[in-house]
Formats: sequence, structure tokens, C-alpha cells
Amino acid sequence: MDHELQLAACADIAALSALLARTSLDPAQVVAGVPECVDGAELARALFAHAPLGEAAAAACVRRAEAVDAHTGRLDWAIRWLQALPAHPQVARALRNARILDRLIGAAGMQPWTLAAANAMGGARVVARVLELAAADPELAPVLEELRGSDGLRAAWNAWWLHNMVGCDLAPAAIELHAAWFDDRVLLATVYAVGAPCVDAARAEAALLAVAGNHGLHSVDRAAHIRMPERLRALISAADWAQPDQWLLSADEASQAVAAGLAQAQALRTLSQHAQLDLDMPAIAQCQDCVPAQQRLLARCLQSPGPETLAWLLELRELQVFGATAADRIRSELLRALLLAGQLDAARALLAASADSAFADPVADTACAAARELLDNADSASRDSAPVRAALQCLDAVPAAAQSAAAQHERLLADAAHLVWTLGAPPGALRIFRAADTRLLPIEIRHIDDPFELLRLVLERYPEAFRRQRVVREIAAALLQLKLGVSVEMSLRDLAVRSPEELFAVALMLEAAVRLPDAEAARGFVLQLSAARAVAAPLMAAAELQRAARMLGHGPRDVGERALDT
Repeated sequence: MDHELQLAACADIAALSALLARTSLDPAQVVAGVPECVDGAELARALFAHAPLGEAAAAACVRRAEAVDAHTGRLDWAIRWLQALPAHPQVARALRNARILDRLIGAAGMQPWTLAAANAMGGARVVARVLELAAADPELAPVLEELRGSDGLRAAWNAWWLHNMVGCDLAPAAIELHAAWFDDRVLLATVYAVGAPCVDAARAEAALLAVAGNHGLHSVDRAAHIRMPERLRALISAADWAQPDQWLLSADEASQAVAAGLAQAQALRTLSQHAQLDLDMPAIAQCQDCVPAQQRLLARCLQSPGPETLAWLLELRELQVFGATAADRIRSELLRALLLAGQLDAARALLAASADSAFADPVADTACAAARELLDNADSASRDSAPVRAALQCLDAVPAAAQSAAAQHERLLADAAHLVWTLGAPPGALRIFRAADTRLLPIEIRHIDDPFELLRLVLERYPEAFRRQRVVREIAAALLQLKLGVSVEMSLRDLAVRSPEELFAVALMLEAAVRLPDAEAARGFVLQLSAARAVAAPLMAAAELQRAARMLGHGPRDVGERALDT
């Protein structure tokens, strides 16, 4: 007790030195009992100039530093005291924590916890708390330098960043200033995995160059393609970031990974700039040797094509983003996309610029396919509706398609569909009729092969259409031309029945009139059919022959059917 009172009475180093000369006190006892006002550096020289620092003494020294902080608020005194002590792990940890707190005070005027609390946290918790504070306030970023003072914190540093890298505004500065402290695993996870994949080409490049720097690769040749080393590609695909040993890269692997990653970042930048696609680095990496992924990406790139699209698509193909897609296939798909988007001038420019280049499909087939898709998706059969007009413009924009049979078929379909659409217009009002009549669309006309079944469907969808007999006969002629390639001249002036085709058309209109019912119109159609005995007689005779042949058990191609065919 006397010694404790004597120690407490020592107000300076001279009084303490005099006491030590008269007694043989244990250094740990001296440190615990001497007042905090005694200069720490002089105290350390007096006690430990010629003696090692044992565990008990080290613990006492740390407790003194904590007491100085708690009782005086002078963290600088605590740091001076700890700096003057001989090397010891306990002292080193306390000094690191004191410096961190001192930097926090200097940077933001705040001390979030006491030195005693920091020492009790453990290294991993200190790292996490400091990084959380720095991520919330960029002014605290310089404090990170203090974490690097202890190799024992590197694992905790990488563990925190592994789960917090993406979306953290602190990340670019941290990678730039402390790249050597990041494991390859964390840097690659920054690009390909953590939380949400990397969508920023510049951040991806910074992380990849940090990998290169950690392996001493100060000049990395950018790869001509996005192909990653197979082992690394498998690891990224498996997304197993929890095993650090798997991510120990050789210098050669690191060089290939960085080069391929920089090519992927270039592709990401190109797609963001020209196609305005919200992609990420894993989406680019997935295109390596994956045909479905390449096709999906190409389809997205062609959603909004323009005059410059071919140039950057071929650039991406050189990077192997579309490595499994031939250049002629890209040209064909682009031509189709331009036609579908109504970019006719760009389509013509593409044809002119590619005059000496191959297309995967004949350009006429591509134009017809685009016209077919537009017609099949039309919400109105009117020739003035945007899809139908665009379909016809597709056929006109490609000279090679102008006279092809497929193009002629699409034009006939558009004409037939437009004629059907006119049935929905009030009599005498066709010029001002613009309704999007959806009762019979071009796609339905395409998928019904029998022209007379189609005509019956027209009369069912438009119940009063039989009252416009001339239009119905025109529709019948158009459907015959479209479906059978048969050109029939209808009697539109006198409405006489001079052909079997007209006979069938009038019979269907009679059926529609009876169904409504409209007795007067039905009577008129009956009279027309009665006056057409000369046309009907051969048909009736053929039908009788067919019926007789079936009763006698002849095959399907009997005399009656041949007569009907004729």
C-alpha cells in the first residue's frame, strides 16, 4: 500500500526516478500506479531501457494507455506512450487502434469509441467498423492507411470487401490507393460476382489492373478477345468465392485473366454507348463459346438499330462476343432489324456498303421475312395502317425482292386483307374510314388455305357484307389468286355468274343472307344461281360421278374427283 501511495504521489519523472532508486518495484506495478500526467516517453525509458517487455508489463502498459484516453481525453499522450515502449504484439495492436482513433478525430472531429472499447473489439471488428464509417463518409478515407499497418488485418479487410464491394462509393479510391492489400479473389469478385455484378466498365478495369499490379504485370497487353483461362472461367461460373486457396493465380493465369477482362470491359463500354443496354461483366463473360447467350445478346442489340450498328457489331465480333456468329449472319439479322424498324435508308446504305460482302440469307428472303413478320403482327388489315405500310415498304426497299414470288405473295396478302377491311367502312365513307378493324387480320388469312373457307369466314365476321356483292366478288378473286395462284375475272358490271368460282361466291353470299336473315337479298342470289345453269351443270354432273364412284368402292382419286378437279 505504501508503494502505491508513493507511486501516486510521483508528479513527474524526477520524483519517480528517485523512488525507483530507493526501491525494487516491478515494472508492471509501476505502470499501473504512476499518474497519467507523467510523461510517457520518459517513463518508458526509465522502466524498459534495459529490460524486455513481458506479457504482464505489456498488458499494464496497454491499460495505462486506455486510462490516459478515458481520464484525460489526450489520445496523443496515449500514442506517445505506446510508441516509446519496446516492441510487443499487445502494444502494437493498441498503438494501431489509437492511431485509427486519432485519424478519425483529425478527419471528422469524432471519436466513435474509446481506446479500451477498440482494444476489446478484436481486429476483424475494428476493420469492419472503420470501413463502415469510411464508406458512409468519404472524408474518412485516409483512415484506411492505418489498417494497412498490420498484416493480421488483411484477411478481415478482404472479407469485408468481398461482401461490400459492389455499390460502395469508397471502392474505386480504395482499389487505387490500397490495391496491394486486395486478394485476387476479392478483385475478381468485384468484377464478376459480389452482391450485384459489375456494370461499370471503368471500375472493372481498375480492379483488373489491380490484379495485374499484384502480380508485377505493369504492362498488360489488352487481349483481342474475351476468352478467359478455362480454370478461372469454371471458378467464376461456379461462383464459389469462399475458398481463397482456389483463387491463387499464377502469373500466366493472371495475365490472361486481366487481358480477357479488359476486352470484356471494352465490350461492356461499347454496348452501353451504342446499344444503351444495361449489362454487366458476367453477361459479357457468359458469351464465351455460348451460342444461345450470343444470340440473345445479338437480339437485344438489334432492338434499336441504326446506320452505325454494323460497325460496332463487327467490332464486338472481333472481341469474340459474337465469336460463334458469322459476319454474314450478323449482316442478315441487321438488315432484317432495320427493315422491321422502318430504317429504310439505313437498310439501303447497308446493302450498298455490303455489296461485296456475303449475307447469310438472300436479301430478298430477308426482306420477305421482315414483311411477313410485320403483316403477321398487324393490328389492322388496312393498307394505311403502320405495320402493313411498313411491310410493303420493306419489299420496295430491297430491289432484289421486288419481283420475287415470295414478295408477290406478301403483296397479294396485303391486298386481300385490305379488301376485307373495307367491308367495315360505312357505304360511301371509305375515304375517311380509318378504324382499326380487327375482325379479320392478315395472320388469319395467311393460315387458312381454302379460299372459299376464307370467304365463308369473311361473311361470318361481316354479317352484312353480302349486300356489297361487288366487293365480296373482288375479295373472292383476291383469295383465289393468293391461295391457288388462279386468276379469275369476276363479272362486276352485270353481276352475272360465268365461272364456277363466281357460282361458289354467290352460293356463300346466299348462305349469309339466309343466316341474317334477308329474304329479299336471298331471293336475288337464288335468281342469279338459277340463271347460271350452264355453269352449274358440269359441276353437278361431276359431283354425281364422284358420289357413284364412292358407292362402288373406287379409290379416292376416282373419275368424279378428277372431273371436279378439272
